[in-house]
Amino acid sequence: MKPKVFVLIATSQNRTKWLIERSLVSVYKQEKVDKKNVEVLVVDDNKDEQEFHKIREGIKWLRRELRLAPDDFYTEVLRNARIRFRSGSGAWNTGIYQAYERHPDSFISILDDDDEYLPTHLWACISRAKESTNAVFQRLLWVNDDGSIWYYPLTKEQLTAEEFYIGNPGVQASNMFFKTEALVRIGGFDEELPATTDRDLMIRFLTTYRPETIEVVESYGVKHYNHNQSKVTKDTDNKYRSLLYFYQKYKMKFSRQAFERSLDRAHRLFGYHPKEQILICMLVQNAEKTIEKSIQSFIKQKNVRRELVLLIGNDGSTDGTEHIIRDITKLHDNIFLIDVPPGSIAQKRNFLNKYARESFPHCVLIGRLDADDMIYSEDTLAYIEGIFEKERFDILLAGNKQIKNGKVLSWINRATPKLLEERYLLRRLRGMAQGKPRAELPSCNTFITPWVDLEYPDKNSAEDHWFTVLLILQKHRYKIHVAEELIYCYYSLSGNLTEINKSNQHYINSRQELYHFFLNSLCHGPKMQQHF
Repeated sequence: MKPKVFVLIATSQNRTKWLIERSLVSVYKQEKVDKKNVEVLVVDDNKDEQEFHKIREGIKWLRRELRLAPDDFYTEVLRNARIRFRSGSGAWNTGIYQAYERHPDSFISILDDDDEYLPTHLWACISRAKESTNAVFQRLLWVNDDGSIWYYPLTKEQLTAEEFYIGNPGVQASNMFFKTEALVRIGGFDEELPATTDRDLMIRFLTTYRPETIEVVESYGVKHYNHNQSKVTKDTDNKYRSLLYFYQKYKMKFSRQAFERSLDRAHRLFGYHPKEQILICMLVQNAEKTIEKSIQSFIKQKNVRRELVLLIGNDGSTDGTEHIIRDITKLHDNIFLIDVPPGSIAQKRNFLNKYARESFPHCVLIGRLDADDMIYSEDTLAYIEGIFEKERFDILLAGNKQIKNGKVLSWINRATPKLLEERYLLRRLRGMAQGKPRAELPSCNTFITPWVDLEYPDKNSAEDHWFTVLLILQKHRYKIHVAEELIYCYYSLSGNLTEINKSNQHYINSRQELYHFFLNSLCHGPKMQQHF
């Protein structure tokens, strides 16, 4: 016995004429199918409340004209019970969950209210659906206003999540035929998206279900109309917001190359030109005496073409730190204050880096600034931006000037290309393990691209030195640029945590452990490095 099939049509923007005279006609004229086993759910998402009654009357008229029996393609009109007037996703989900409630083992065939099925589309999908099938896709024809037709020769090999992240090989709502349970399991359509909903749904579906549960009918069964009238995909603001949200969701789940290809397509098709960003992450706790100077050093940066963003993670400050920051954020919309979850310093730094990657999808560089440090000069970030444009590095190592007890020391802790030499780095780490201040690595002056997926290791002290060493050990994988001439910041040697660590041996113990780790990594190679 064949499972129940629902045809789901979401309708909006007063397109009732197309719904009746194009979409529904094509459903009611389907051939080779059991008309009594196919039900139609029309979900009304029109702003005009009167349109609901027009739809019902139009359906009655059409059924009379076609002389359909009451249970032939039984049709019901529903009101959208979820998020309304946003890409139709709420209307789709209203129908999906209604179908699942009535027949959990059913299939859903989706159709836009301005598209149409060719006469054997439903039969082609039903005949390919087996008990183990989660979806069937038949090829569609893209019909333009000028009468031209584009053919999308969809194949099963194209049905990968990355293909839909990069673009769309030929799946629109109207050639989707899903097992209802499969749609419910992935949460249906994302109702937060104003557009790009088909690609988003397909990415989630294809990362959930195995290829052997998917069928492709390599003949054409659907006409998708690319008209110039009101459409979600033609609303520039909606499309821009959707793409931003889309990249927030998926950028870090795919490769850098896939992101660049996807972005290039968005440029060409939709004029999507988001401004790239450089993010500075700052972890702060009870820094009311230093925080304003630190933030002002960021605010004073000039001549940077990209957008600068300061992401501040509040680590449970109990003094006036939060109040100071909030006053500043009222005047600067590129400074964000968030709370970081409990955990070690390393875990909190990793949280900020992860937040930067996921919440700012067009970020190209991530740097760090402590709440008691200051960026060296007003042109520092512009200089770093220039190096990035020239070198296209993955990792940048720079130097700093150090401050102790409020005084700037004459010695400059410069980054040197020798840091990439194993013997030199080993000597520096040995000096650190012996407590020599000038052996300390310039570790707080590092910039990475979002694609560098290493994290701070969970150490009680020197987590920034550990992070720098782990980055250097990946020099075969990432392009590291050492800017020997660049001073990034004034770095304070008088931080509260540093003083605490020095007093309880965490300071020296972690440095000794780092030295032995690096020594062992030279002997044992990647296996040792993978431990971290």
